[in-house]
Amino acid sequence: MNTQPDNTSLDKATSLRLRQLAAAPVDTTRLETMLQASLAAATAPQAQPRHRLTLRHWMRPIVSLAASLALAAVIITGLLLSGQNPVVASPIELTALHSQIVTGQLPVTRVSSMAQARDAIARQWAKGPELPSLQGLEVQSCCLTNVHGKLVAAVLLEVEGKAVTLIVADARDFVMPHGTVVQRNGRAIVTHQNAGLDMAMTRQGDRWLCVMGDLPVDTLVTLAANAF
Repeated sequence: MNTQPDNTSLDKATSLRLRQLAAAPVDTTRLETMLQASLAAATAPQAQPRHRLTLRHWMRPIVSLAASLALAAVIITGLLLSGQNPVVASPIELTALHSQIVTGQLPVTRVSSMAQARDAIARQWAKGPELPSLQGLEVQSCCLTNVHGKLVAAVLLEVEGKAVTLIVADARDFVMPHGTVVQRNGRAIVTHQNAGLDMAMTRQGDRWLCVMGDLPVDTLVTLAANAF
């Protein structure tokens, strides 16, 4: 009796099963779906933790409010300090002021001496700088006005038959523009010319001073240097 297994029949059965499996259609849809889901999860940005999103949500209006308050503080500070900042003594503005005084466009007080002019200005501007003496000059009038919002005292003089305006102001209110610097009596005098009008400016202590008129600039420099 033959007890050996029938390998030939087993091989035939295995080959037939393999051929059937190879011929059977394979559904790969589920596998593709799983692969796509895995790739999407790997490439997508990670979600922010819930507590971080909540913190950012609450911090946004707080940061905006802080920025608004800071901007408001800067604006208010600028407004408060704007009245204390000096302005440039513009030759154009000074020329216009001279013209207004000479032509009578500004209300003035009639005086006949520098002493009277000092008294008249002091009554209106008690804390203002004192007017210079400038003895021997013919004084016609004085007034208190402003240049760029800064108070100035103006005195109309007659020098060598020409109208000359003397302007005196608080030295903290004005910065002299760049011009030609002339040394006279140990003092630096800055000179300018605008629209045919010469002017000489200087300062000492709390007093800024300008003289201007249709005169040689050397005469105006001498007047400015002798005003202290």
